[in-house]
Amino acid sequence: MKQTEQPKFDLSLYNDEFFQWHLTHVHESSVRCMEWYCDNYKPKSVLDIGCGIGSYLLGALNKGVQIHGIEISEAAKKYTDERVSKMVIYKDGISVVGWGLVDCVICLEVAEHIEPQDSLTLIQTIVGHSQGRIL
Repeated sequence: MKQTEQPKFDLSLYNDEFFQWHLTHVHESSVRCMEWYCDNYKPKSVLDIGCGIGSYLLGALNKGVQIHGIEISEAAKKYTDERVSKMVIYKDGISVVGWGLVDCVICLEVAEHIEPQDSLTLIQTIVGHSQGRIL
């Protein structure tokens, strides 16, 4: 896959207030949801593109799954479990390459924030890393 020009994102929404709200109101249910997924579908590896504070990754990690994450907002890092943040790259995530195939690629609440001309790159990244399921 060819590396493209860095997409332009409006990161103003993704600040301390946003991630603190997510930690307080959404985090635990997201962790439990991913634990259920792992119990039922048995992935060995997960990549979360736009992982935020890593809630889904933490659920997978709790079940012994190899995890990788990409998050564009550095503000998320201080709300992310330390075991997860070690496995997250904080950069543009729609054109990343190099992790090879994983059993499950997660990409939630990302596509609506990218420019239309970057859509194909995002799809190529998701499909290019998936050897199984895409959430």
